[in-house]
Amino acid sequence: MKLERMATVRLDSGGTYTGPVWTSVGGELMSPGFFVGGRIAVFTAQGRRTGAYGTVPTPSQPATELVASRAAQARVAVRPNGRQVAMAWFYSDRLEIVEIASGRIHDAFRPIGFDSPFEAVNGRVGPVYTPKLASRICYVSIDVTDDYIFALFSGRGGDEKSEGTASAGREVHVYDWSGELKQVIVLRRDAHSISISENGSAMAT
Repeated sequence: MKLERMATVRLDSGGTYTGPVWTSVGGELMSPGFFVGGRIAVFTAQGRRTGAYGTVPTPSQPATELVASRAAQARVAVRPNGRQVAMAWFYSDRLEIVEIASGRIHDAFRPIGFDSPFEAVNGRVGPVYTPKLASRICYVSIDVTDDYIFALFSGRGGDEKSEGTASAGREVHVYDWSGELKQVIVLRRDAHSISISENGSAMAT
């Protein structure tokens, strides 16, 4: 394949899509993001939006659907066999698993049960999602194998955000594809991202 012949797929307007991934279902694309009308949008291989799966979880305080979608922003990875998508939240310890064939979304086990508090501050175009001081950054990176989901957890906030260390973590939460937490790997030093080898035998940080 010659790279100069690679097509660029532009996703339909109507939102901001933050994590497009290819699936094995007819070459479809899926992506979470900031939009109304669902939790994860579904697109044709040409980028035309055909629908969405699920609903944005209701936050612990009143918010519009668009603000709630920003509270639910997530890192995304698709299972190599193409059957599921994992979404690890940036401002919460939630991890969602999407069944591609059915569109069903279910939550993995939550190790802490923390959702960052926020304000809906009025901006020029309406309410804007604004994290409060007590908010914390949770999952900062995700990678998967056919057997497991690996999510790098920060859990930091406050002064660490201003120091620039909140987007790093030392815990890797390992889930199976049913959502059960199987292991917590503690790293010796901060990591900003992780990459898992194809057979799951090595992790680069």
